[in-house]
Amino acid sequence: MFPESQHIFEHIDETMYEIADYVIAHNSKMKRYLIEHGVEESKIYELGIFDYLTNINPNNKSIRYSKTLNIAGNLDANKSNYIRELNGVDKTINFNLYGLNFDKNVLTSEAIHYKGAFPSDEIPSQLTEGFGLVWDGNTASCCAGNTGEYLKYNNPHKLSLYMVSGLPVVIWSQAAEAEFVKCNNVGLVVDSIEDFSIKFDNLSENDYYKMVENAKNVSYKLRNGEYLRKVIQDIIKDLK
Repeated sequence: MFPESQHIFEHIDETMYEIADYVIAHNSKMKRYLIEHGVEESKIYELGIFDYLTNINPNNKSIRYSKTLNIAGNLDANKSNYIRELNGVDKTINFNLYGLNFDKNVLTSEAIHYKGAFPSDEIPSQLTEGFGLVWDGNTASCCAGNTGEYLKYNNPHKLSLYMVSGLPVVIWSQAAEAEFVKCNNVGLVVDSIEDFSIKFDNLSENDYYKMVENAKNVSYKLRNGEYLRKVIQDIIKDLK
């Protein structure tokens, strides 16, 4: 991502891995990457997903089956060009956008609805229909570019936001957390944003609400810090 400083970051990383007794990787793909780059497998533990501490309980709101993708975050189309391409996506898909830097002159499709910007502790209560979109990069057809490459290894905070909201997600098939989504049945995995249209049309309302229930179960764990707690407990257990 910063080629002119790459050797500096690589040196810092290598030094940190050497002196660290334990390393907490975001997920299995990051763990595999670290092993391939010389980190001892025995010292690596997987987090799974970032916790999201909040008092908001998704059980206190209704979530509606809807062919809608919610996007919460920085809406600057110059930073994430895929946002600009939403204008050309299947018009049967509705987009609800939340966040700063929305430009109505760029996003002109009648299927795009700007809902405003909210603090991180309020946005979960605003997400009440459809799916949360976990996407980044230059295009709506795939997660290309540096930010798309990053998705192959990291745990996006956006995934935690949607999960804590009790909202199923749509995530890029090559994202590291696509495995988490599939294993927990909390959303749909797609190659492109356009693919969501067919996936949704083949998804029953009953199956959608099963995903909602699963997302609410994950939400409980996130709100109580259980993912980080478990990793720390595993490390402490291995110390004994």
